Formats: sequence, C-alpha cells, structure tokens
Amino acid sequence: MFLAHTSIEQAEQLAAAVAGAARMADGWCTDFQPYFLGLIFRELLGVEIDFKTIRSIRVDEAAVIFPDHLQRKELIELLVLTEVMVNPIPPQLERSLEN
Repeated sequence: MFLAHTSIEQAEQLAAAVAGAARMADGWCTDFQPYFLGLIFRELLGVEIDFKTIRSIRVDEAAVIFPDHLQRKELIELLVLTEVMVNPIPPQLERSLEN
C-alpha cells in the first residue's frame, strides 16, 4: 500500500522533503505536480498540503527525519512519481534527484 509507513504526523515533513528534491527555485516544472501531490496526501493521509507554498527541506535533512528504510522508499516513490510528470526532465531536477 502506498504511504503505508508514513503517519499523519509525518505528512508535512514528507511533503517538505518531496518539495526540497523536486521543486525548483522558481517553482514546479508543471502545474500538475503540486496538484497531484496534494491529491495523494489528501486521499491517502487525510491531510491538506499546499505544495506550491510548503517550506522545503534538503535530502540530508530528510534522511535524519526518516531513518526507516521503508519510509525512505516511500519518499523515493513519491519523487519518481513527481519526476515522471515532467518530460523532458530539466537538468536542475535531474541533479537534485541524483543527490
């Protein structure tokens, strides 16, 4: 089950990690990305998150917050979903997701 290892209390931190890795300095690559992520979090975790304005955190910060490998896997799955919505992938996003 998708996001089965993320609690409601961790939802905002997970969203911030996604934004930190996938949102560029000037915003999302597509308008659909924040919309889709908002739907996922609302429907699966029951929380409303504005992915256009959420404060982002760096990947190294997320690694400390989510030490469990299953939670990290869920973060990676969200990042992959976010990335596949963009074609072609901008070099800045590709570099961000490689780190």
